[in-house]
Amino acid sequence: MTMRIAKAIFRFVCIWVGLALLVLLYTGFTSIPRTIVGWALFLFFAPVAYIAMEGAFWLVSAGLRNFPPARRFAEWVGQRTAGEELSLERIFWGVFGVVLFFSVFVAGLWSVGRLIDWIKT
Repeated sequence: MTMRIAKAIFRFVCIWVGLALLVLLYTGFTSIPRTIVGWALFLFFAPVAYIAMEGAFWLVSAGLRNFPPARRFAEWVGQRTAGEELSLERIFWGVFGVVLFFSVFVAGLWSVGRLIDWIKT
């Protein structure tokens, strides 16, 4: 029984550290802590932040898929291009949607940054 618990704890720690390393990869190794306290905080909070980020992305993508205008538009494009094996129109609208989403996201981040700068002064 003790060996089973030790294996479970070891597995959990490996997964936790793996998620922390994944965060380091996502940030391009720009957020490497310099102190022992920094490493401890990073190892504790990085997986939590990663899981929260993935969950938020999942909720946003599920919400956009169920958003009625987006769903109707996707059905309309699907009906227009149903007979084609490789549709350039579907590729165009997919790329356009991603660019639109990220441009709104970046504009939101920029405006929040400006708001924080305004609050600091």
